[in-house]
Amino acid sequence: MPHDEAFAPSMLHLVIPSGAEVWRSVELAVLPQLSLTLTNAVIVEASLSREPFPATGTIASERNLALSSGLANVLLCPFGAMPMIAEYQRAAARSPNPCQRGLAARRPRRSG
Repeated sequence: MPHDEAFAPSMLHLVIPSGAEVWRSVELAVLPQLSLTLTNAVIVEASLSREPFPATGTIASERNLALSSGLANVLLCPFGAMPMIAEYQRAAARSPNPCQRGLAARRPRRSG
């Protein structure tokens, strides 16, 4: 067994992905998540807001929800934020699945 490998500190450097790597990440991560996000965070939320509040529920239209969610993701994700985590915690807390409830209970909730 060779023992000539060692860990050493190194300088950080910026890695710019190639076009093929970007396309692969779009195929594997963006496209599958897009349908879930559009369904759960846009279409269902708009529909649910119109049910109890028919007069003012149109403020939360699909267009407005998509724009606000997209803007939050574009502006906050470069800083490490995950804007949809609050929606995940709310949905998991209401879920009949005990595993999801347990995961939601373990995550610290953000105030505000």
